[in-house]
Amino acid sequence: MLYAGLRDRTFEASGSGNLKRCPGCGAVYLDPQPIPEDIGMAYETYPTHSASEGSRKLTFSDDAKAGYLASRWGYGQGGRLGRVLRLYPRTRAALDAGIMYLPSVPGGRLLDVGCGSGAFMDRMRSLGWRVEGVDFDPQAVEVARSRGLETRTGTLEEQNYPAATFDAVTLSHVIEHLHDPLDALAECHRILKPNGRLSLVTPNADSFGHKWFGLNWRGLEVPRHLQIFTPRALSLLAGKAGFGEYRVFTTARQAVYIYTRSALLRRQDTVAEKDPSPFRIKLAGLAAQHLEFAALAVGMNAGEEVVLTAKA
Repeated sequence: MLYAGLRDRTFEASGSGNLKRCPGCGAVYLDPQPIPEDIGMAYETYPTHSASEGSRKLTFSDDAKAGYLASRWGYGQGGRLGRVLRLYPRTRAALDAGIMYLPSVPGGRLLDVGCGSGAFMDRMRSLGWRVEGVDFDPQAVEVARSRGLETRTGTLEEQNYPAATFDAVTLSHVIEHLHDPLDALAECHRILKPNGRLSLVTPNADSFGHKWFGLNWRGLEVPRHLQIFTPRALSLLAGKAGFGEYRVFTTARQAVYIYTRSALLRRQDTVAEKDPSPFRIKLAGLAAQHLEFAALAVGMNAGEEVVLTAKA
């Protein structure tokens, strides 16, 4: 047993759960898990359908950011200042995650699994992709459709997409919510075209933040996170799902958010998502992020998120 009797301290879903760690791959998993028929109750106050997400849409108004996306990933024509951003890991990490580590494929078909209200799809549409999405939350789907985005309701497997349909499939903080992540990744492999790309991001159970905050680490999120992967666990999963070519790495992109939320959880019983963080906690979070980026530079998998990019 890793942690016993944990409960939802942010969105106040009912019940409690225990977290255990796999001795082989290090992944952390909820035991027992809510059954699929009941898991929806854990999301009744979970903000998956906010239209305000659109405020995070990237634009090319900043010459340096446009230049970076052009030189690094092939999106559009950018200025020479983009090369300067390679020296700033925090900005670079945010831009890379903003396109889910996908090189440009003009006119390519992209499926976003767990698309929420469609902010990411909207962004990628502006960069030349033909986008589609799927989400189990009907309210989120309606918001996405109001943006003119093709979006379906339900699970990925329920959609029965034809084989070799998409050039890219993305899952941003989705796989930790799934009862059968192996089946989901196998389905992603099936619907990807030859050499199509899978890209997913999920919390990292091996992160510095988890080691420091323990049961107060924001990435645990009982009862919605059914499993929390390590880089090793995600590598094993990718291989079992049929991906022969893949890369697994970690990022400190979300370290400031994770550290500030975790510090508040350690200080008090419950923490609403909009509770403000004191300045000194924000400062400590920024320092922790720089520490994680330094650790990543020497090859440590210390980042708060683990990323899998794979080719079918």
